Amino acid sequence: MISFSFDAKKEESFDNSLKEGSYPVTIVEASYKPSKSNPNNFMISVVYQISGDSFNGWKIYDNFNVVNSNELAQKIGRSDLKAMCESCGLEGFSDPSELIGESLMVTTKNKVFNGRENPNVVKYAPISQGEKTPNHLDDIPFG
Repeated sequence: MISFSFDAKKEESFDNSLKEGSYPVTIVEASYKPSKSNPNNFMISVVYQISGDSFNGWKIYDNFNVVNSNELAQKIGRSDLKAMCESCGLEGFSDPSELIGESLMVTTKNKVFNGRENPNVVKYAPISQGEKTPNHLDDIPFG
């Protein structure tokens, strides 16, 4: 039998929160599902994977309210979904799985949820040829 012991006093803390900024991402999961808070509300749930930079491979989760009893929530969700689709060069889709493999830039702001900072997507944009470096790296001093 393999044994394992762990001494937390000997371990260093690691900040594993995603820094606010813009990231090149690819959609790796997309589905249509009911909301946890109300099964009569539905959302498109998307998982982005960051490509490039020091956060390569990290995932960002995003939900779009597309059927919601709250008219404003639905309007915001559909507007954000439109911006995301346009950033991918898509006019629409008939199944969320069609989004998988699409690439775009997302800008995040951290939002506290359940006592932990999580990235919240606040902007969608197409990936341009010259945009290789996420803007959160612009503040790193060199020299």
